[in-house]
Amino acid sequence: SGEASTKRRFNLPNKDVDAFLAGDLSLNGHVEKLRKRGASEKEVRKFKGLAVEMLTMIVTERLRPAVRTEYVRSAFQRGADQTVRVSIDTDLRMRAEDLGASKHWMSTDAAVDPRHRVDFPHAVVEVKLQCAENERVPAWIEDLMTCRFMESV
Repeated sequence: SGEASTKRRFNLPNKDVDAFLAGDLSLNGHVEKLRKRGASEKEVRKFKGLAVEMLTMIVTERLRPAVRTEYVRSAFQRGADQTVRVSIDTDLRMRAEDLGASKHWMSTDAAVDPRHRVDFPHAVVEVKLQCAENERVPAWIEDLMTCRFMESV
């Protein structure tokens, strides 16, 4: 789409998600792990700030998981150079989460009712560029965006 984006995230082990969503998870252990890995105090503050911001939104808006997306991702870039990164997601599947009375953050049923699952018949190609603000998009990207086999979203 050519729009600038910002990705804010933090890692949370699967086993801690239920406690996090319930507001019962202490972040102290996660903060200590960050510090042991050499994270700066600024990084620790960003982690804690984002965790609190997300939990506040989840509680205030009474958010619950509704859809799970599964896919196989292949990512391409030149070594550690992240100026161009291409990812291709295939075998996309979306499924409705039916949590019922469960307090678990995701359904654990291996068998999913086919009426609650959609297999997406296309691949998703994402191209991420690190460019200066006024830098022109490379011609090969423009070619991809106008290719009849691609749809820009």
